Amino acid sequence: MNMRIWMVLILGGLGTFLFRYVFIALGERMPDPQKIQKLLRLIPASVMAALACSGLFVKHGHVSTSWDPRLGAAILAAWVAYRYRNLLATIVVGMVSLYALHGLQILMR
Repeated sequence: MNMRIWMVLILGGLGTFLFRYVFIALGERMPDPQKIQKLLRLIPASVMAALACSGLFVKHGHVSTSWDPRLGAAILAAWVAYRYRNLLATIVVGMVSLYALHGLQILMR
């Protein structure tokens, strides 16, 4: 492995350790636990959004703004999620639209 990979692994591990240690070390001196609980509940959603966006807009290590069937499927799935608040419907619409848009892209070539 090259040095860059080792640095990413070490810094990621150190960041994780420090993030967890702060809550243990400063436990009683931390401000209002209710506020912290509200913020911590948002972390999974923000991580998922970051992963999804990087999968949609980063191709071969570069940011791409060109049209992609994944982008169209993500827009449709996001609309269904917002409108109906139904996880199963969101997944079904996202997958069906992804395959349909991918098929259309192949036919258009």
